[in-house]
Amino acid sequence: MAIGLQIGILCAGFTPSPGTALVGGDPANWVPAAWIVAGSSTIAIVGALWARETYRTPLDRLGRGVHHPQAGEALTR
Repeated sequence: MAIGLQIGILCAGFTPSPGTALVGGDPANWVPAAWIVAGSSTIAIVGALWARETYRTPLDRLGRGVHHPQAGEALTR
């Protein structure tokens, strides 16, 4: 998840440049900038829904198959 955060921050940092270029000097021309925000939000939603939750996965099992602990099973490291 750390690489995803870094890529997201990188994209967010450069978003104002193309947004300003598309809007130009006319503040009434906000629709292209809105499409940039809508597109990046859609990508973020898809990524969040597609990502696997790793909250209860021990560190030594990360990167392997999906870990589904049984009810009442203690997680060991």
